[in-house]
Amino acid sequence: MTMLTYAKPPLADDREAHTIQLGVNTTDTILQLVEEQLLRMTTTPLGSGSVRENLSHLLEVNAREQFRLKTSIVLEESRLRAVQKQIAAIQASITLLNDKLNCT
Repeated sequence: MTMLTYAKPPLADDREAHTIQLGVNTTDTILQLVEEQLLRMTTTPLGSGSVRENLSHLLEVNAREQFRLKTSIVLEESRLRAVQKQIAAIQASITLLNDKLNCT
């Protein structure tokens, strides 16, 4: 009897997903802290209007970057799910082939 096997690192996808989530959480925390500080600075009376404009610009940049990161994460999570489906399909095919080999 010949057995086909598919070697997959144990929980590789789970580790990758966990690492991605940790990065997301860390990034969100940092961005929230920066945003809070910038908001405090924009509400504090300042001598120069250009400083306030610069801070407002930084808030806008921060919001765009936060959106970009979240969009990127959603895309990567989607790719991860697609790979997991492919792995499941390959494993099902291997099981089917093993069953056929065992019947002969």
